[in-house]
Amino acid sequence: MTLVLKSASCGCSHGGLVPYFLSESRSGTQCTYFSYGFSGGGFTGAVFNAYPLPSGLTVDGVTGFITGTPNEAWDPGVDGTITLQGTNSCGTGYGTFTLTIAADTGCTVPIINPIAGEGTVGTALSYSIALSNTPTGTPVYSADTALPSGLTLNTSTGVISGTPTAVFHDTVTITVTTCCGSDTDDIQFDIGSALCALTLDTSGGDSGYDQTFDVTGDFAAARDIYVGLETYTIKDQLLIDANGSNIYDSGCIGAQVTPTVNVPSGTTSVRVRIIPLCDGGSGTAWILSITCASL
Repeated sequence: MTLVLKSASCGCSHGGLVPYFLSESRSGTQCTYFSYGFSGGGFTGAVFNAYPLPSGLTVDGVTGFITGTPNEAWDPGVDGTITLQGTNSCGTGYGTFTLTIAADTGCTVPIINPIAGEGTVGTALSYSIALSNTPTGTPVYSADTALPSGLTLNTSTGVISGTPTAVFHDTVTITVTTCCGSDTDDIQFDIGSALCALTLDTSGGDSGYDQTFDVTGDFAAARDIYVGLETYTIKDQLLIDANGSNIYDSGCIGAQVTPTVNVPSGTTSVRVRIIPLCDGGSGTAWILSITCASL
């Protein structure tokens, strides 16, 4: 029998070399930038992988460099060695890499200061997530529960912004992460209907006003609204209805009134009307404001 040995280059390019890796060791420190390039051969045209990696480190599949800022300590005796993998047209080769990441003993973990956020449906809002300290590393922000409709979170700056489109009275769970660790806390957001921030001023003319507000969620429980109405010599009238039933009637007046009006629980719509010139005449003017009691 004749034994024929064929070159490994047959059927593949890259000089017939399957990627191979030299066994090496490297060390770094939590929260300090780290970079490592493989040593070995058969790397031309190869696609690389490395696993498992400490949080914060990634491998470039084209260059094979492992880079990033580690977010945790890494003990190869506990967490294991790193498996290196390279694949080219000749096959797939593996190696191991011993990595030690020392803990940063001076690390400061972020602490969220859960200041409540407030806004109004239809009015642009910008809210910055506050921290009670200055953490080590660059914070990354995430929302673990749904934000009020119409708002988005910038994960780099921690700014929640947008124009709310619906009433919202609930907490949002926020997590802030740095290379040192993370903190999670609930932040209360109260997004009221446009009714709760109503300001109208007609400084002339005989115009009235008629608007129905969607207040779904604002009056799950009975709640007061604070009304400020000012009319002048020419009399006007204010009417407020909740779910179609009248809950306030100023009467036909030429005066200033500041009633507190209770809106019943379960109210989903509130209609506000100004009836101008209710006693005749022309050239009326009126001022109206409505705010809602705190929840």
